[in-house]
Amino acid sequence: MYHKAVETGQIISFEEYYPTQKKWFEVTTYPSANGLAVYFKDITSRKEIDARILEANERFEKVAEATNEAIWDWNIIDNTIFRGKGFTTLFGLDSTGANLNLEAWSDHIFSADRHRVLSTINEAINNPDVKVWEEEYRYEKGDGKFAYVLDRGIVIRDRQGKPVRMVGAMQDISYLKEHEQHLKALNAVLNK
Repeated sequence: MYHKAVETGQIISFEEYYPTQKKWFEVTTYPSANGLAVYFKDITSRKEIDARILEANERFEKVAEATNEAIWDWNIIDNTIFRGKGFTTLFGLDSTGANLNLEAWSDHIFSADRHRVLSTINEAINNPDVKVWEEEYRYEKGDGKFAYVLDRGIVIRDRQGKPVRMVGAMQDISYLKEHEQHLKALNAVLNK
């Protein structure tokens, strides 16, 4: 890179790991008629943070893949929602769409459940004492059918207590609801 800077006369920046010092440096070369000026900036901390962020993201993605739940992360400030692959697996819905926001999620809530669910989520994020939100409701799948879901979320607040994010998971509990209905029907028959 030093030779290239001298040959082309262009300022060149690059990052390099120096194993003898166990440090990362951002190196910038400034060629001139008199030679080459080289500036080193220690970026080891930034590289370590980047590696930790990458590891945390990989961990999150693997946990999302390993569970039978649809993982979500709602950025309340930007009104954007990240949806894990479970939304595709469980509900047949796109998990990579660009227009994923609260409305895209709430549009799939069964109309008779929608007001209750939105009211409880608003109560949760607006009450600084609430950390966990949980609700059961019917959720429309990609094929137009409805699944019963148990949805749980953790409210993440800034230092002033203002809600900034909510992270959670939706679990398809349709089989439990069907089983519950069968038991109720059986009880009705037995009580006659």
